Amino acid sequence: MCGNFEPALSEVIVDILKDTTSCDYHLVVEVSSFMCYQIKQFQSDYGIITNLATDHLNWHSDLDDYRQSKIKLFQHTRYACITDQMVSDYIMSQKIAIKQKVTVYKHEIDTNKTNFIGDHNNANLSAVYEVMKAIVKHESNGIRLTKE
Repeated sequence: MCGNFEPALSEVIVDILKDTTSCDYHLVVEVSSFMCYQIKQFQSDYGIITNLATDHLNWHSDLDDYRQSKIKLFQHTRYACITDQMVSDYIMSQKIAIKQKVTVYKHEIDTNKTNFIGDHNNANLSAVYEVMKAIVKHESNGIRLTKE
């Protein structure tokens, strides 16, 4: 796990390149809207957008610019795009081209039995649950995650 928090993605990549074993690596990377804004060649197998809040408008010119930046992640996702109903509705209303089906997660995880506090963690866990279901489905259909 890396990305927008410690450790940085670049540090993890350096460690992987130094590794002389023939291990497969699966990275879980938090990609901020600032990073998405610059996406050109990045590819993910699975993408999650958990919120489109107004907390980044100090950097983006407006809410639409912020939304477009985050949704760029889905335009670079191979297998499954997971998000909430609001983001899905926005993608549909703007007729944004996404190669993969966008799956809407439901807040069905009971976080009362965990150490996670807040609705945002319920959303995060619900989205991760949808990704895990997609991985199981893809693997059962013979799709193996790539090493790219």
